[in-house]
Amino acid sequence: MDVSFHYTTPAFLTNTPYLRNIVETLETHRSANAKCTVCDKNEAVAKYAHCCSIACSHQAFVIACQLESALLDGNAQCIAHWKDDVAQYAMNVMLAIVLNSSNVTIQQKTRRLLLRLANNNKTLPSSVFLEGSNFDTLHRQSKGGFGEVYRTTYGETTVAAKRLIQTYGQDNEDEKRWRSYYEALMWKTLKHERLLPLSGIIKMEQEYFIISPWHCDGNSGTFLIDLVRNHVRYRWGRFYQLFVYRWLLQVVQGLQHLHEQGVIHGDLHPGNVIVVNPQPKDQDHLEFDIVLADFGLSVIREANSKQQGSIRGGAVRAPEQMPFELDSRPGRPTVESDIFMFAALCFQLYTTLPIYPTMDMYNKARAVSVLKPLDREVIVGVPGGNAPVVIPDELWEIIERCWTVAEDRPSLDWIEEKLKRMQGSLSSVQ
Repeated sequence: MDVSFHYTTPAFLTNTPYLRNIVETLETHRSANAKCTVCDKNEAVAKYAHCCSIACSHQAFVIACQLESALLDGNAQCIAHWKDDVAQYAMNVMLAIVLNSSNVTIQQKTRRLLLRLANNNKTLPSSVFLEGSNFDTLHRQSKGGFGEVYRTTYGETTVAAKRLIQTYGQDNEDEKRWRSYYEALMWKTLKHERLLPLSGIIKMEQEYFIISPWHCDGNSGTFLIDLVRNHVRYRWGRFYQLFVYRWLLQVVQGLQHLHEQGVIHGDLHPGNVIVVNPQPKDQDHLEFDIVLADFGLSVIREANSKQQGSIRGGAVRAPEQMPFELDSRPGRPTVESDIFMFAALCFQLYTTLPIYPTMDMYNKARAVSVLKPLDREVIVGVPGGNAPVVIPDELWEIIERCWTVAEDRPSLDWIEEKLKRMQGSLSSVQ
């Protein structure tokens, strides 16, 4: 590495104080080359990059300055060649910048560089991994096409542990496994109260488990089905509407943060809307919050498709994502396709039914591709008989506005304002 390289700029005093602090601290320590008593590395490196294996503070200082140049000037070529210990140190620094910076532009640029560097090296920042390698007993909770989810205990905390299912062919097994870890890294860079956080990754023998908080109330779809089956007073009355409107508003807030960060969710459905934090509102009523989960289908907008993004689709694809030929690939998720999926989510949460419940998957896809209308009035089976359900006017307006061609779909800001008024109207009813 060219240790004579020097680059500083006052812009980082306001844009990325975290990185500026690293640069200034390393500049102070590089002549002394003090060592960390834990890992025998430079103490500044130990403090800011989890004791990565960088030879000296001078080298770390050069890396930080080159990273600063890449972020401010868009000069990604100066870091593209980083490998091994240098790449590991830089990825830890970049992850810390994403999680600590308040500047959205810097967060987006740093995330892109981090994911590119990780993909080039086929490795993750060491700070993503959690200490320890053993769980208490694993209790499998669900199994899907791409993974198994277990409830287990890590330390004294109950967590969800997701393991990638290895049922694909040998030729692409390593690539599939890496894609899972790469997507976990993207998840790790996202932090918001309406997003399920990624705690980290644990390696146990030859397997890796993606760890997140465990929430015993499950996903929003099963929660509402249980609610209408077991509690007559909640069946599509005011309290039920308050549940649904509150959650839809929180979904919008989560999507707004993702889109602000340049990230598309791409797999929005009730199974990925997790119920959390029951709070007593009064003696007979609890309020629950939700978080969005499973960003394995997320993509980075305007990203290089070979490096960042997934073409897998969720339960509902927007019409513009539908492949035109049987052997062609579906279109990638977009901001507009997230809004289209939100229409299906509104319908599914309010009615507790899937869209087009009597159709098979192939005909559902055909119906979506031609924008077949959803049914505003449905019949839902409940204990003791069937219940007629009519979607309220205000919610139906949102569904219709979102369930259309991409250029006519509303913004998330419009949906947010609409849901706030709907929730306020219900809350004011005595």
